[in-house]
Amino acid sequence: MLIKSIILGIVQGITEFLPVSSTAHLVIAEKIMDIRPSFFLNVILHAGTLAAVLTIYNKQIYQLITDFLKGRKDAKIYIYKLILATAITAAAAFLMKNFIGEGSMQSLNLIGFCLIVTATILFFSDKFTSGSQNTASIKYSHIALIGLAQGIAALPGISRSGITIAMCIFLQMSRKEAVQFSFILSIPIIIIALLYETLFSMPSEIASYPLSGLIIGFIFSLLLGILSIKLMISLVSSRKLFIFSIYCLVLGISLFLI
Repeated sequence: MLIKSIILGIVQGITEFLPVSSTAHLVIAEKIMDIRPSFFLNVILHAGTLAAVLTIYNKQIYQLITDFLKGRKDAKIYIYKLILATAITAAAAFLMKNFIGEGSMQSLNLIGFCLIVTATILFFSDKFTSGSQNTASIKYSHIALIGLAQGIAALPGISRSGITIAMCIFLQMSRKEAVQFSFILSIPIIIIALLYETLFSMPSEIASYPLSGLIIGFIFSLLLGILSIKLMISLVSSRKLFIFSIYCLVLGISLFLI
């Protein structure tokens, strides 16, 4: 169980922020290792990636909260836009999961198709000329589109970071701002996911899961998450997302063949 926790922690940490879909890779890893998905372990792994975002962007988040409490206009607009995008994300993800069904979300055919969609989005985002807008200046209607894009990432195989960063770039955000907003936007949605998954974690499952496995899974998710965020910042700025476009395309086609 310890080895499996390490592997899943590595998978979660790497794929949560790189544009390859963490959900898809966790499903694939669980199928390969023939283990039953654990809601409680997923909570711990997501907590690790949440801690990674907070670690990388702690200064920006602290400044944002401080400015908001002081009533500064830009900070208030930023927070309002985060709330709007998160609300639309939560609604879209909820409707999508209920429409498709939890069982179908484990389908390798669905994952394969969605990975090909992710590959296409990443390819065009690399070719697209980004603008210079920041989050404060972008329209609320555009923020709604970013929230909707993040909600679509509830589908396994659609990368949350990939589709939100791409949407930000398509809407004329600068690449640096697109990455930062995407990762800060992940904070409330990861918290919502933690609360949602906790509701489905039965006390018996929590009690039966080894504490050592939970701790090691959290640590690997945290450390690999930090490295993934730093790598993603560099790759978006240098327009090298096509690397992940090729990876997602090959993996998606492979899942169809399997």
